Amino acid sequence: MGDGGEFVLGEHNNSETATHLVARPGDHGPDHLMYFAGGNFLEVKPNPDLLNLTGANHTGIFARGVGDGAGILAVGEIGVKGEAATNSGVGVFGAGGRGVQGVGAVGVLGEGDPGVRGRAPGVGVGVRGSGGVGVEGIAEDAPGLGVRGVGSVGVLGVGENDNAEGVQGVSDNIGVRGKGGQTGVAGEGRTGVEGCGETGVSGKGFDGPGGRFSSTGAQIHLVPVDLGFHPTPGDLANPARAGDLLVLHGWGADPKTDEAIPVATLWFCWAGSSPGPARWTQLA
Repeated sequence: MGDGGEFVLGEHNNSETATHLVARPGDHGPDHLMYFAGGNFLEVKPNPDLLNLTGANHTGIFARGVGDGAGILAVGEIGVKGEAATNSGVGVFGAGGRGVQGVGAVGVLGEGDPGVRGRAPGVGVGVRGSGGVGVEGIAEDAPGLGVRGVGSVGVLGVGENDNAEGVQGVSDNIGVRGKGGQTGVAGEGRTGVEGCGETGVSGKGFDGPGGRFSSTGAQIHLVPVDLGFHPTPGDLANPARAGDLLVLHGWGADPKTDEAIPVATLWFCWAGSSPGPARWTQLA
């Protein structure tokens, strides 16, 4: 097919200018409004004989762009919509440097089970979102999951400045819930606050306690710090703040055998280490 020629099926059709298929409303007879007949401007679908043929695998539409051009560019209230013919099918599949990239008020919207699934080999990124909200997941049916992550790290959130938050959970009930075989939630601090070292987990309550713990055993376990045979808080290398609780690991004498046994002591800091040394009171 040359420019302006007829489109020939089953043949290579060459063109030096764009080919346009323009849909417009038509006159469909008396007592009918002007409209476009059909739900799609262009339909490509297999004959039932081909559809039911064992081992047949064919692509409905193949499009390849050049340079920065897209293979397929779709513009509308929904740019691209993919529907899988079976429950195990994939509505939209993308492979490449970026498998699927979406730009808009909602970059990519997925509905199904799962709504959106991203897979990348090695240390690649399965799904990446950027914007005012990078990735948003909304579960409309209880007890649905807005976002589900499965892997060595299920969900990784990285804050990119001093005031950023890696992961934030907001709810009228529970903001963030963690369940683990050993530890429900683990926190590790990387930057000291007020020169007093790292904070692993920080809890803040309004008109209530900052932390609440319940258990069938001990509610809180403080891992003792080992500072030698007869430790005191003065042996600490790190500064302290008023309100700190400290458990030290040391050695004491068994009152029955007089043998050395490991013991723990509990201390409360009632005056911080600035200015001057910290003030501690032994509680147990």
